[in-house]
Amino acid sequence: LLGDCLYELGRYNEAISEYESFIQLAPQHARVPSAMLSQGLAFIELGTESDLQAARAFLDDLIELYPDSPEAERARRKIQILE
Repeated sequence: LLGDCLYELGRYNEAISEYESFIQLAPQHARVPSAMLSQGLAFIELGTESDLQAARAFLDDLIELYPDSPEAERARRKIQILE
């Protein structure tokens, strides 16, 4: 949840780090798809070309690992917007 708070404060780099820490520490947790989506969205907010490429990679990973999740559906829609 710390990542979510940082994201809402616009502290996207810190949020990305927190999401990554959470995913690494609890890879089987039910909130991992949400953290992956939020991590991708935070990269989008940063807005540079390399950040957008990173966002796409995170969103693609989310879709591959959790294809039937609601987060994967949101990731698909976000990727369509990025293209």
